[in-house]
Amino acid sequence: MKKWFLACALLILALTGCGTSRIISSNPKAEIYINNTYRGVGEISVTRAGLPQKINITARYNGLEVGSICARRQVMAISFFVGYVTYGVGFFLTWKYPKTITIPLQEKTSVSTFDSLESIWNLPPEEGSKKSKW
Repeated sequence: MKKWFLACALLILALTGCGTSRIISSNPKAEIYINNTYRGVGEISVTRAGLPQKINITARYNGLEVGSICARRQVMAISFFVGYVTYGVGFFLTWKYPKTITIPLQEKTSVSTFDSLESIWNLPPEEGSKKSKW
């Protein structure tokens, strides 16, 4: 009976410890979506521990997608210990996301300069520029 009580206590401790993961966008005004569902602006939190799961995180600014990342829950060292004590149940319930997930944002180039434009002479000829029969 003591072993069962200890196993339940460890499982509850593992599931509630470090309960949330922070998802951060380097642009504090970017809207954050998880699996195409709006969750907040700039920084949000999600439940860290649970069943193995994958989420798609997207950052949008002014209606345009500026960054995205895919996050997965991973097996932690505590998963093996709790899994051993709980006869395998802990292997599935104690997977965790990283403590902090940063969304990589695409750098937007400001105004293009004359030097960065491609020369018209390097482009292939168009159909209308072919010689005519006349």
